Amino acid sequence: MPDPILSVRNLSSAYQARRGQVQAVRDISFEVERGQICGLTGLLGAGAETLVRMLGGGVPCGGQVRIERRTTRR
Repeated sequence: MPDPILSVRNLSSAYQARRGQVQAVRDISFEVERGQICGLTGLLGAGAETLVRMLGGGVPCGGQVRIERRTTRR
């Protein structure tokens, strides 16, 4: 089986809000194979936009993102 073009393992992110700590994304893992079409949907406030920003490096997070076999964050 070929390596996935995108591999996400145990990605999580939290932020501080007026009401306390908010867990925006918790323990997300998935893979996208070359040629595969992938969609991301969710209710308002479910963390979809935060997840995309995490993949692009715009939001601090824990976990691992690998793009084309290169680890971009841990």
